[in-house]
Amino acid sequence: MSFASRWLAPRLHRLKERCPQLDVHLDVTDINVDLRDGQVDAAIRYGSGHYPHAAAEQVLEETVTPVCSPAYRALAGGLAAPVDLLGCTLLHEDRMLADWAQWLARAGVERSHRARQGPAYSHGSMAVEAAIRGEGVALGRSSLVSDDLAAGRLGAPFPDVRLQAERGYDLVYRVGAGNDPKIAVLRAWLAQEIRLFLETRFKADKHS
Repeated sequence: MSFASRWLAPRLHRLKERCPQLDVHLDVTDINVDLRDGQVDAAIRYGSGHYPHAAAEQVLEETVTPVCSPAYRALAGGLAAPVDLLGCTLLHEDRMLADWAQWLARAGVERSHRARQGPAYSHGSMAVEAAIRGEGVALGRSSLVSDDLAAGRLGAPFPDVRLQAERGYDLVYRVGAGNDPKIAVLRAWLAQEIRLFLETRFKADKHS
């Protein structure tokens, strides 16, 4: 749901511009729909890449890195080193395995009970919104924070320390439908959007 609202939906107008005759119906759900009944042409799933009775192509790998508002960073003394995060309010996304304990270990910070403390949210977008409001530092998924980094609502104090998330985003469709014109248009559009996203993310990281 977070990916659909913060990354996919704001970009869908360019799919319509690319293919005006294509009517797009976006249904956001945590339920894995059955693609075999013909009611849904394709899905984008945050998962392992393996789905029963469906074909899948990974379209985007996901990484996580700390993000916070510029005001919070200033109040926290600038966050010059990863260890400084132990004095911050850490915001968590429930069920995300790539968590604060793993990121801090990657950054060379000794194990601390602080890695488990702080508010937790069921969806990553909620943690990101809390970070924008200045309530702490979120471990932001790259697709959810890219626009906010580019706009300056968030900054990434340690952009070079990224942790690979346990899952990525997959384009999923019926077995044998890979050459369907609608799937081909969707695949090409996603590839273009992801290229642009990765370029924008890199620029945002350089200026965080």
